[in-house]
Amino acid sequence: SITGLTLPTQALTFWLKGIPYQESDNISYQKTTQLPQTLTSYYNNELWQVSYANYQQIDGYSLATKFSIRKDDLLIKIAVNKWLINH
Repeated sequence: SITGLTLPTQALTFWLKGIPYQESDNISYQKTTQLPQTLTSYYNNELWQVSYANYQQIDGYSLATKFSIRKDDLLIKIAVNKWLINH
C-alpha cells in the first residue's frame, strides 16, 4: 500500500449499511428515527468509529448517504451518490 494504511474493507461493507461486522460492535441509534447514529468497533485491536448522516429512502430501506470513519488521528469522509439494491 502506498500510504501504509490498512483499511478494514470487509468490515466496511457491513458498517456502511449500519450492520455490525462483529458481535462486539456497538451501535447507537437516533432517538426519533431509530436509525444508526454511530457504530464503534475494535477491528484488529484498533478502535474504529463510524458516524452516519443524511439518510435517504431507497427501495424501502433507509440508507445513510454521508459517513465519517475515525481511527486515531485518521478521518475518512464518504458520500454515497447512489445505492444499488440487489433483490
